[in-house]
Amino acid sequence: MLENISLSGGKIITGGVTIAIGVKDVPIHLTRNGYIPKLKWIATKYVVLWDESDKRGWLVNGTSALLHLVRASLRHYGTDDFASSFLFEQKKMIDHLERKPNSASKILSDPKNMELKIYPGGNEIFEEEETKESGGGTEQSKSKKNKRRYYLFQDLVEQHYSILEQIMDHHIHLAGQKGVKLKARMRNYLEGWDFVELATDHDPYPRVATLQALGYGWVDFIRSIDAITLFGRGFGDIIQPLNFDGMCSNWRSLPTQKYYLGASVVDLKKIMGKFGNMEAGYLSPVEGLLWHCPGDLIAPCSRCQGHRVRHLIQRVFREHYNPVQVFVPRWTRQLFAIKAPSQLEELRDNGAVVFGHNFLWGYHWTKDGRRGLDKGDPPPSVPESRTTATPTGSSNSSRGVGESLASRSSQNREASTDSRTPTSTSSIRSTPVESMINPA
Repeated sequence: MLENISLSGGKIITGGVTIAIGVKDVPIHLTRNGYIPKLKWIATKYVVLWDESDKRGWLVNGTSALLHLVRASLRHYGTDDFASSFLFEQKKMIDHLERKPNSASKILSDPKNMELKIYPGGNEIFEEEETKESGGGTEQSKSKKNKRRYYLFQDLVEQHYSILEQIMDHHIHLAGQKGVKLKARMRNYLEGWDFVELATDHDPYPRVATLQALGYGWVDFIRSIDAITLFGRGFGDIIQPLNFDGMCSNWRSLPTQKYYLGASVVDLKKIMGKFGNMEAGYLSPVEGLLWHCPGDLIAPCSRCQGHRVRHLIQRVFREHYNPVQVFVPRWTRQLFAIKAPSQLEELRDNGAVVFGHNFLWGYHWTKDGRRGLDKGDPPPSVPESRTTATPTGSSNSSRGVGESLASRSSQNREASTDSRTPTSTSSIRSTPVESMINPA
């Protein structure tokens, strides 16, 4: 059995053997030299922030995940054993007021933010020799000067970038192109890494969370786009809804314990532009999957508004207005009518979408990654009974880094200044590296 892998701050992944990331492992069209090119590269990648306590997740772009890690590290540094050397002043950080999926890129690339001091660095002592001419000849004098260096905000960003880059490269290496090797795995296993271990400078190890049947429907999607997962507890609401007339009271925040995945429309459009296509009235966000809209993507809730007739009808389906979207295998268009989300453009850049199981649908995804759908509702949830391992790097804080969800006009908070920090995922198991690619 191979050892658990660990990631260092450099370009080496250590484990049962030492593996260096070689040129052949990096796509030749990517340029990773230089601060801004690095940010541009990671902006094209995607991360699931999975809250193991709330049983819900958020799909964000790489720069947003990077900023979350940087903010969490800064909060940790201000309270750890080396806090007396901590120089960072939050009030000096330039934070953009807009809350959109690209806000993180603006914050991370702001020149003034990049130069903010975090820790004192090494001192460089050098001598200066000065020659003066006088009537009697020349005089030479020497003086010593001290040049102080600092560990800057930019250095912290590049440190976390390096770790995320290694994780992403390692994930693609194991998963294969478009997650082909992972697609045959059981859908109830979600592989990832501990957020707090990364934020607190501990060597991270692979983790596995167990999903219940309600969460199987989006697993193939995130594997197809090579998204990595960071586990935590108390992330809060990464995307926050803006109220509108008739808004359902159940959707003022992404419901917990439902295994939902929230994503911004901006990121989804970029994903579809890279991986998907639209043909014959079907929206295919990634290869092999279609996007099905069981009900209206945007609609007032008749039950909340007190419309009696529709209230009685909706009680049959056990739900208020339900905006949850589902992915279906491409071949299912032969079984039932696939409805594309016609209101997607109406959401524009302020919108977000929720994926998961919708009880109006009549089908559910199976656990076996080699199979697709079964009729009816998912099987009842079964409590997880496995022995769990507690990772290092836990935090005393109990809350998250973001501020909140989506359904209609929504406000993305991926660049939040929230002072809360997620805690470590003590119930998520450590996993040997081979279990990342072989079905259990």
